[in-house]
Amino acid sequence: MLFEVDQTKINNLTVCFSKYVKLDRILEQLRKVYVAQTISSRFLDVPYTITCATALESRLNEEIERFLNKSFKHNARQMADSYLSMNFRGKLNAIVPFLTSNSFIFNPSHDVYKKLVSLIKVRNMLVHPKSFFENVKIQQEVDPDTGEAFPFPVSKTLAKLGEDLSLGSIKEYLPTEYHDALNKLERIFFKNLGKPQRLAKTKQIIPNVAEI
Repeated sequence: MLFEVDQTKINNLTVCFSKYVKLDRILEQLRKVYVAQTISSRFLDVPYTITCATALESRLNEEIERFLNKSFKHNARQMADSYLSMNFRGKLNAIVPFLTSNSFIFNPSHDVYKKLVSLIKVRNMLVHPKSFFENVKIQQEVDPDTGEAFPFPVSKTLAKLGEDLSLGSIKEYLPTEYHDALNKLERIFFKNLGKPQRLAKTKQIIPNVAEI
């Protein structure tokens, strides 16, 4: 919980409950259920992945707002309307320069950054679903009872596509891997803000060469 006290009105308390903290708790419960599910049951791939993406954007929004409140106290709200309207990928790329006085940027080759970029891409695919025709290699199969070919070719590949409840969300990474990337971002980057020596040692971020 974050709060501010209006010094002119001692009985006036401005409170902000972090949605990220709540989403983090939800993610930990989702992980437990997800790990316990059977391999053939993929019904949690989509909700777990979307919740990971929601938690990431919530964390980025909170840090952007905190940065703006600190930097532009009197017109922070007006500035926030502009910065928070950036697209998701823009917020991710901006957060490190914002919070390190433009000294660092994300390391584009780092595993955590790659997973977060993938998470944003998959999230966009899931929340803006589109159904497309796909080309599938199949073999004509014969009805074992009649000896006749099926009117429509079927195959295990086709059946697998039809039963895929992940909606393609696990082609690159599993939700647990996205969740791990979130935890590493929190533990290695956000928790070390204000500790330049530690930040300089992490491989998640690299010096912003343009500023050197």
